[in-house]
Amino acid sequence: MRLDRLHQALCALGLWLVAAVASAAVTELRCVGTEFTTLTRNTPDGPRGFALDVLEELGKRAGFHCNVELLPWKRAQALIARNEADLLIGPYRTRVREHDMVYLSRPFYFDDALFYGLAKVPFTWDGQLASLPRQQVAIVRGWTLGEHFEAFRQQLNLVEVDSSDQALRLLLTGRISLVAGNERDFAPRVARPEFAGIKPVTPRIQNSAGYFALSNKWRNAPLFARINEAMLQMVSSGYILEASRNAGLSFPDTRFDWAAYVAHELDN
Repeated sequence: MRLDRLHQALCALGLWLVAAVASAAVTELRCVGTEFTTLTRNTPDGPRGFALDVLEELGKRAGFHCNVELLPWKRAQALIARNEADLLIGPYRTRVREHDMVYLSRPFYFDDALFYGLAKVPFTWDGQLASLPRQQVAIVRGWTLGEHFEAFRQQLNLVEVDSSDQALRLLLTGRISLVAGNERDFAPRVARPEFAGIKPVTPRIQNSAGYFALSNKWRNAPLFARINEAMLQMVSSGYILEASRNAGLSFPDTRFDWAAYVAHELDN
């Protein structure tokens, strides 16, 4: 009788240990993105960048590990939409994208979206679509610049290109009138002698937040809840603010009204 009870106790302990190990196991995720200035880049030692540093810390807190692949942006988004990858690195929120993926409640960086034009060609942009009659505008394939841009995207004469540098070279040749892009990516490019004749056009198109987003298969999963809670803590504690400053990026301080921002982020 005593041996039977001991056997039962040992079995129960074994099952508890198996459950504990399983619950503590790190989930391996396929995390996809593209090469974005400051955020993500391929190096001989593998993918590196600010976004991946944040993602590594997020994984430590929420119990996951990212196997990162940097791909053409359009392909990365398609993998998420088809549930063939788990996490997308750095997308802006738009209504269209929210059908294909589930965003964390807080972003990890902010960008200004701008038009760029030739310094020698006067151009006035007042923030309204009427300022852009028949202008040919280059944009990198797969990019969006936020919901405000998406609201008038279909009314623009857009030329999709493979890279930011290609867009700027087309501008220099006069084959297009403007380039649409984010300041984080384009500012260091137009500072190069090759593109000295190009300048940003004010005012900005909009200021957009960049997020981590998971594929829909994780939408109601405990893992998503853990990741989201960890991201909330990283923002509220000031961790993201400090990391952003160290990377030369802007981010709101801990007094920022996130509830109001998120509620109106997709207004245009």
